[in-house]
Order: sequence, then C-alpha cells, then structure tokens
Amino acid sequence: MTADRGSLRADGQDLAFVTVEALDAAGRLQPNADQEVQFALGVPGVIAAVGNRDGKDGASYQCDRRKLYQGRALVVVVVVVRTSKQSGSIQLTAAAPGLGSGIVTIEAKAAPRPKLQ
Repeated sequence: MTADRGSLRADGQDLAFVTVEALDAAGRLQPNADQEVQFALGVPGVIAAVGNRDGKDGASYQCDRRKLYQGRALVVVVVVVRTSKQSGSIQLTAAAPGLGSGIVTIEAKAAPRPKLQ
C-alpha cells in the first residue's frame, strides 16, 4: 500500500489517495490477482471512496471493499482517505484472502486557523 502523501490537514476536506497492489515475495506486481480487498480505517479518518479501473465493475464507490483489477487498487484499487477535523495518526489496513494484509499510516495535522484582518 502506498499513500500519495504522508500527512494531511485535519480540516475535514483534505484527501489522500492510497494505491493497493498485489505483489509476490520478490516485490513484482501480480497482474492476475483479483481478490476482494477489505479495508479498515481508524479515526480520525474516513474512507471517502474505493475504486478500480475495471469499467465493468458496478460496485459502489461508497464501501469498505473492492476487488483488485489486474493486481492493483487505485489504478486498480484506490482508497480515498479523508480527514475529520481531529488530528492524529490515521491507519488504513487492507486484507485479502490468499494475499495477507498491508497497512499505511497517514498523519492528520491540525489545520491552521484563518487569520482575521
């Protein structure tokens, strides 16, 4: 699992995109992997959407699972993580039958307050 960035503003709007890939023991992408991946996210985050590049996959983007497509997620299974207005570490885990699990941590940092003029 790879996040497009390691920290977010804890403003309830900031997003991170997490790519999920099925890799073998040597770190090579397994393009035939098509298992369903189950996601779990700790506070202070929210799963905003999940998806893959399979144009025939009619599953909702508003859920906590997605099938891999050509061994990936984002450009196969993409999980969009949104912050709440609370700072802290957001841990996203993913697990799939026969593939094991993965984890990525994203820091939600207090958003700067707007200055009055």
